[in-house]
Amino acid sequence: MVTCNHAGDAMFRASLGPLMKSVLVRCRPVHDVLGGGPVNLVMGDPPYDLWFEAVDAAGRRVRPLTAVLTVDDTMVVMREGWRIHARAPGTTGVDVWVGDGWAHWYVRVFEPVHTLDSIRLGQHLAVPVRLAAGEQHSWQIPPSRKEFSAQVLPGGDTLRVPRLAIIGANCMSRTPWDMPRIPWGYTCLAWHGAAVITYHPRNVDPRREWSGTVAVVRGDRP
Repeated sequence: MVTCNHAGDAMFRASLGPLMKSVLVRCRPVHDVLGGGPVNLVMGDPPYDLWFEAVDAAGRRVRPLTAVLTVDDTMVVMREGWRIHARAPGTTGVDVWVGDGWAHWYVRVFEPVHTLDSIRLGQHLAVPVRLAAGEQHSWQIPPSRKEFSAQVLPGGDTLRVPRLAIIGANCMSRTPWDMPRIPWGYTCLAWHGAAVITYHPRNVDPRREWSGTVAVVRGDRP
């Protein structure tokens, strides 16, 4: 085993009887791997680029480098080089390893549908919406002792995203673990009469339609 603590190159020679082989080892210590975070995909989306960067102790980019990409559940997403492509609805993790450091992506894939009514246990569903000022859509969520999560994925205009409300449920707001100031929907326990509502306030940006995708995951335990 060869370890290196400082940047540099070294030449090693290995021999076995009359056979000899020279090996050049390039040492580029990595202090941290930048990247990772939550990823939401809808079936049919284009491949998602996994951005990451390896840096040294001074924060400088490390080049060249050798990285390994792993996918926890290849039935949910498959890799295409340094990109991932949605394969089936579900949740999985993706990691890129560089030396002893890594970046992690928490990936959820949603099935595109026309309604969230009667969503079943374990389903990941997504409904596209386009709302004029004053419009709203709502969907019933069956009661359950298992949490469900809901959020609105932005469309092409990230500044004009329909707002989200939950009624008939005990909810808490969620945020991405690496972006604590950015709202990321709600996690809830649904009571009888629970509903997910998306809306465009009548007096906010009334001349434009707001568009996005309402994405809901219902837990897999009754």
